[in-house]
Amino acid sequence: MKNFLQKNGFYVILLMCIAIVAIAAVVMTNNDINKLVKKGLPPKSASEKQTNPDVSMRDSDIIIGDINKKLESNTAQNNVQKYYEEKKQQETAQNSAQNTITKAQQTEPTKVVDNTRDTEKTIKNVSTPVANATPVSSTITVSMIMPVDGQISTDYAMSNLIYSKTLDEWRTHNGIDIAAKADMPVKAAMAGIVEKVYKDLKMGYTVIIKHNGGYETRYSSLGEDIKVKEGQTVKQGDIIGIVSQSASFEIAEGPHVHFEVIKDGKNVNPHDYIKQ
Repeated sequence: MKNFLQKNGFYVILLMCIAIVAIAAVVMTNNDINKLVKKGLPPKSASEKQTNPDVSMRDSDIIIGDINKKLESNTAQNNVQKYYEEKKQQETAQNSAQNTITKAQQTEPTKVVDNTRDTEKTIKNVSTPVANATPVSSTITVSMIMPVDGQISTDYAMSNLIYSKTLDEWRTHNGIDIAAKADMPVKAAMAGIVEKVYKDLKMGYTVIIKHNGGYETRYSSLGEDIKVKEGQTVKQGDIIGIVSQSASFEIAEGPHVHFEVIKDGKNVNPHDYIKQ
């Protein structure tokens, strides 16, 4: 063995050096492969390493990083483009809906205008004057006569008080009392229709005549012999009864006619309507 080493020692050492270098090369190659596998790149062959001896591990990392950045950049661009496309679709849908509403709003006024024109035509046709039509006056002229010839013993007083001989008190008076001889005829102050004939406990025998324009005349303290009936049409001056003193609340005044004028349910001053 000693002789063998003395003769071939150089070759043995050379062989060991070659083996060590080979083992080191294998170990380094395995490490490179493992790192590339972890980074997601296929391992390079030995020939590729020999062809590109200047590409180190750091250079590979840079290349892989650039590739990832490009992928991420492309993904971001795609996302941005997708976002703008979706936004454009939404705006298009909103514009379409707004156009529909606007068209509907523009259509409705047209219908209203047409209806208005039709209404104007109808009103125009209705308001067209009819040939030979008699015009109707908006006001009714009221002219009454005194229901009996005599003197006013108690006047109309609704805003102040007057003395009542019968009741011995101061009170209002909603008509006029016309003193006259008993049994004198009492006339209708204005044409109308007899609405009511009755005996009132306070005002005695009473006749109410209804006239046009919301007017009524009331004749009280009449005699029992009433000359008209309810529903009868009378003319101005027609005799409706006779003078008496049947009103228990005015009996102290003697024979007379208590005369009232009512407009729309309220007593008014008879002097404003009696012809002088």
